Amino acid sequence: MSSETTTTTRGIAVEEKLRGYHVWVMLIAVVGYASVAADSALLPMALPLLTEDLSLDLSKLGYIYAAGFLACGIVSIAIGGRAIDKWGRKPVLAVALTTTATFTMLSTLAWDAGSFTVARSIASVGYMTWGTAAVVIAETVPAKHRGWMVACVPAGWGAGFAISAMFTGQVATSIGWRPTFLMIGALPLVLALLVVFTIKETPRFLAIKQMDKEEIAALREAKPSLSALFRPDLRRRTIGVGLFFFFAVWVLALTSYYTMPYLDSRGIEFLAASNAATIGNWIGVGAAVAAGVFSIVRGSHGALLILSVLNGLSAVVLVMVGGDLIIPMFIVCLVGSLALWGAVPNFAQEAFPTWVRGTGGSFAAGIAWCAWGVCALLVEPFVTTFSWNALTLMIAIPFTVICVLGLLMTPRPARKNAVLHDF
Repeated sequence: MSSETTTTTRGIAVEEKLRGYHVWVMLIAVVGYASVAADSALLPMALPLLTEDLSLDLSKLGYIYAAGFLACGIVSIAIGGRAIDKWGRKPVLAVALTTTATFTMLSTLAWDAGSFTVARSIASVGYMTWGTAAVVIAETVPAKHRGWMVACVPAGWGAGFAISAMFTGQVATSIGWRPTFLMIGALPLVLALLVVFTIKETPRFLAIKQMDKEEIAALREAKPSLSALFRPDLRRRTIGVGLFFFFAVWVLALTSYYTMPYLDSRGIEFLAASNAATIGNWIGVGAAVAAGVFSIVRGSHGALLILSVLNGLSAVVLVMVGGDLIIPMFIVCLVGSLALWGAVPNFAQEAFPTWVRGTGGSFAAGIAWCAWGVCALLVEPFVTTFSWNALTLMIAIPFTVICVLGLLMTPRPARKNAVLHDF
């Protein structure tokens, strides 16, 4: 290969020209995450059917969400990141997809809320696909295309939720939730097989594995671990990333996982709410990709600062509107949330060097999933004591300020969309 189309990372050729294989890796990673998102969306979208069969209510729903999200967050932070940096991006991605598929299909055998919660909690561990897919893309594709291609990962979230919203609204009401969970649950398994047989390990991970132990010790005196993220040279960025990821998820949680109860509280019927979720998520697919392109122009920091403020403002406006404006403004808020997350993965990949990129990315994703879990525990008691509107304002105003502070704490790359930092 010519020097015009490749760079070299410790003897491993890293192509700078976009090729068909790069697009294929992106598609597999994005569709893989979309299959996991479709699985994740089954619970909120099919809630009325589950309520009838398993006697679920908003309180039990919160515990199921919390158990799954916290399990995913803890595993991502404590085990997943180091596994990605030790054994590779590809095998962890395949295992995560397989975990979600297996236990979602097993959840169709649930006989009560308790057995359903156990199966869903283990299935949720596979949601760490989000961070792993982002690393796979970021370390495979050319630097100048990384922004928009990594942004397609959260576009998979919107596509997955749209598929589930459409499927549960039009199909599950006819065939029941168990066959629906079985069919949607099989999708991640198909993608896991495609990961195993059609993609290769990332060039940057292979480059790091070529280093001998003495060389690694001389350069960093470290190994990929959670404690390494809090070394003096990484501590500030780790704290900044953690703050942003913990507080950035709440508006998306409100508009995606609590679509049905929130819109029901505003007087919107089930079918209309399902249609709103479908429309908003499909538009959000394009918005996430557009945000990735925007991050190429402004850099991930600049894009996220602007999108975070706009996202918070849209949530405030959602509280203020009524009548026929509720559904359109809800869609705007949902689309804005998905657009924000279109610029997030590139930010996470740029924040950490290659030797701890898997650990750092999984730390960020784990913090986000833990935030979902905390949100799930707090929503029901907060709404019962106050209201959905009060909760929305609490999320929209102070949490947006904290997100901005987290972004400002995290050092920016030397230049926009630079080649990922190794050492």
